[in-house]
Amino acid sequence: MKRVYLLLNRKPKKDQMEDLNRHFGDIEIVEPSLEIKDFWKDIESGIGMTCNEFCKGVLAIVEDIKLKKANIAWIEGDYFSFIRKMLCKELNTLNIGVIYSVMGLEFEEIEKEDGSIIDSIKGVKHIRFEAESC
Repeated sequence: MKRVYLLLNRKPKKDQMEDLNRHFGDIEIVEPSLEIKDFWKDIESGIGMTCNEFCKGVLAIVEDIKLKKANIAWIEGDYFSFIRKMLCKELNTLNIGVIYSVMGLEFEEIEKEDGSIIDSIKGVKHIRFEAESC
């Protein structure tokens, strides 16, 4: 059984979980500690922190992943690609893979009053998982 550490600021969507199971087989979801969740929310919301606070937070993520014996870390957020890269290098030495979800826009055609047709964004959907390259 693969243990997948979720570093997300939301719940995974149904199609993401189905794809995760399809690619990795029998999985167990592992949640970060409250300290890690709070750190991740602070980064997403742009709360200022010192370099020392930031580095301590990143190291705390690695320690939490090791403590919870995860095989895979699912690290999400477009703004977090630089952190994924940092964690990937560190986790790679521990044989822990780092993945993220590739999302895409769904469009629908809408007919305007004048008869012309425009594309409108219907929603965002999961396309696939990709491994973070170190």
